[in-house]
Amino acid sequence: MLYQQEKSTRKINVFAIVQAVFLLLTLIGGVNGMNFINMPELHWPSGYLLVGLVFAGVAGGLLIYFYRKGWFD
Repeated sequence: MLYQQEKSTRKINVFAIVQAVFLLLTLIGGVNGMNFINMPELHWPSGYLLVGLVFAGVAGGLLIYFYRKGWFD
């Protein structure tokens, strides 16, 4: 029974990690998708590439942070 609890706890931890990563990415995507007139990256030729790189950096940074804290053990 203790083994099943440990297995369930690990699944919940993985779910929490995924949720934390996608929550921040959803926030950035929601703000970027509002199409404000004064958002400079909407008028840049490589604005969407920059936002994509920010997404990748945030996701990678969070995954590295969680890995260093030992959440994947």
